[in-house]
Amino acid sequence: MALICRYNKLFEEVIRMVRESEYHNSKKTLTTDEMVAFCLVLFENHIGWHNQEEFFKGFLGKSEKKGAAGVVEEFRKNFKKEVFHKLIRFVMAREVHFGELNHLNNNVNSSVYTAIRPFLTKEFETIETDFEEKRIKREKRLNERIAALEKENEMLKSA
Repeated sequence: MALICRYNKLFEEVIRMVRESEYHNSKKTLTTDEMVAFCLVLFENHIGWHNQEEFFKGFLGKSEKKGAAGVVEEFRKNFKKEVFHKLIRFVMAREVHFGELNHLNNNVNSSVYTAIRPFLTKEFETIETDFEEKRIKREKRLNERIAALEKENEMLKSA
């Protein structure tokens, strides 16, 4: 147990040093090891268990019982950039904000909308057309209801 605690402290000190260093300012292209690490960060920290099971079944291959170092080595050996891209796209599509925010008033939403639209142009156009048709119908019903209420109000005033 003391050995594990010592390694935990060592790891903590190394990572603190890295965080304070200029590592994040590097202009170099990501290495395969960095992409592997980022894939595992995304998978472990940003994708819930249900989505891991549904969309990333077998992601770690048959290495799950090898321990952390074995998993990393196995994943690195079989690493493909397509996996990196899939994880980024998956997380990107799920990190948008709803509620009062949309693709016109939020930087994250706007950038994701702009990035994804070229891949699904036809689907976007279909949804946008349907949405516009529903908006027009809703406005027509509202205007009819307003007119009916105004007429009723006039009748009540004159009575």
